[in-house]
Amino acid sequence: MFTGIIEEIGTVVSRVEKDDMQMWDGSVAKGTVLVVRLKIALDGAYIGCSIAINGTCLTATDIDRDTGHVSLRLTNLRVLEAGDKVNVERAMGAQDRNSGHFVQGHVDGTGKILVHLVLHPIK
Repeated sequence: MFTGIIEEIGTVVSRVEKDDMQMWDGSVAKGTVLVVRLKIALDGAYIGCSIAINGTCLTATDIDRDTGHVSLRLTNLRVLEAGDKVNVERAMGAQDRNSGHFVQGHVDGTGKILVHLVLHPIK
């Protein structure tokens, strides 16, 4: 679970497509290795921990962060390039204060914005 409160802005180092990436359940499938330069979110990070990148829950598999094909298809992670900035948040601990709201970071589907109205322009 995440609070939705962004802890830092990370920088994408690289995004590489792979045809033979090992998934969380041990299967092998198409996926992408997403390498993000982090500072704050690495404090207390360990292999298997969850880190949200642009609101999507990813699992730390090594110093690099790997992501599966479904996460890429349903999020903006598929268009990230080296140098892009991303929102980063560590998973909350059970003992932590929740200053935001409960966010899982699991993406189940996508929607399409049909109309975007600007009622009050930002000044």
